[in-house]
Amino acid sequence: MTAAAQQARDRHEAPGAAARPDRRGAAVALGGGAVLLGLCALGSLLDARGCLAAWLAAWWFWAGLALGAQATLWLHRLTGGAWIVPIADGLNAMRAAIPAVALLLLPVLVWQRLLYPWADPGWVDTAAGPGFRHLWFNPVGMALRVLAWALVWTLLARVDGAGRAASSRPGYAAAGLLAYAFTISLAAVDLLMSLTPEWYSTGFGFVVLTAQLKAAMAAAVAQGARRASPSQRGDLGNLLMMYVLTWAYLSFTQFQIIWAENLPAEISWYVPRLRTGWQSMAIVLVVIGFAIPLPLLLFRAFKRSAAALRGLSILLLLAAVCEAAWWVFPSLAAAVTQPPAAASAGPVGWHAAWMLPLALTGMGLVARAAALRFPTAWPGSARAAAAASAGAAPAAATKEKRNADA
Repeated sequence: MTAAAQQARDRHEAPGAAARPDRRGAAVALGGGAVLLGLCALGSLLDARGCLAAWLAAWWFWAGLALGAQATLWLHRLTGGAWIVPIADGLNAMRAAIPAVALLLLPVLVWQRLLYPWADPGWVDTAAGPGFRHLWFNPVGMALRVLAWALVWTLLARVDGAGRAASSRPGYAAAGLLAYAFTISLAAVDLLMSLTPEWYSTGFGFVVLTAQLKAAMAAAVAQGARRASPSQRGDLGNLLMMYVLTWAYLSFTQFQIIWAENLPAEISWYVPRLRTGWQSMAIVLVVIGFAIPLPLLLFRAFKRSAAALRGLSILLLLAAVCEAAWWVFPSLAAAVTQPPAAASAGPVGWHAAWMLPLALTGMGLVARAAALRFPTAWPGSARAAAAASAGAAPAAATKEKRNADA
């Protein structure tokens, strides 16, 4: 029996059982998170827009980990495989934090006018050809939609985490994935795309979805690589490579189409990201999100090394943080018409650079507190994979020994 399979059996002996709540650990994590988020909020006295922008970027990163983890668990329910065993604990902890992460978005919904040009009543009169956007982009409608998506995510995660037989069926996983793809695409429109309201892209939702799956897998692998067998690490490395390739393909395709058309409304999102100092961040994203990971993941020996795979996963997590910042901050520094509330707050300055780490760490601690206080049950597919892995361990060990001798 592998170490991961033994750990799975020890922690989840009863079918559908969840880990015991850790109230003390949750209280400590929640207290630390509250202090850090409070310090970040105090930064609004120096730079209100920068504080809210840092909050939104940090929230998007942690929401991506939580939702991507839930989606990965659903994907495994449809496909199966022993690769889930060493990372199931990490995925389970991340998806348990979905309700808490959803609540952390409330400041963005309350102070929309600091970030979104369309939140100002006069935007419709000055915007060029708003069309349907002036109906879609309004503060009340946006808040209701985002709260509805957050409620859907919370209900799906809690029902799936309860360990009931009905939620362990493949049909539930398929429905959950469809709901996730639909809601996260619309959430990306409301929270990210509308920072530049004249911009639109039909592919942005797919880019965001793939980025979340990649980040969640990287976080889980960083935590569980040491518990995995060499063959499981090989599978995890292949999955990471698939996500890296898919993310790069979708991101480049979106850029290529918009670059070829060269329409003012469509390039309005890329201009502040590629014609300003944020161009350096774009280069960093290409290097650490694609150019470095892809060649390394082509080597079998690299993927089967726990230290190497863990290090690369941490690099991909860093890329996810940079990408979240790259999605938010350049839009606020762009030379576009800002509403009076945003203009009075001033441009996003260097204060956002120290508020972002505070928001990231604080939200991470709150998410950790939620996972400790309200743990969810291991998915049935993961328990089945753990049992199969435990039974196949002796044969796998013999095969590994033969390969080593050869």
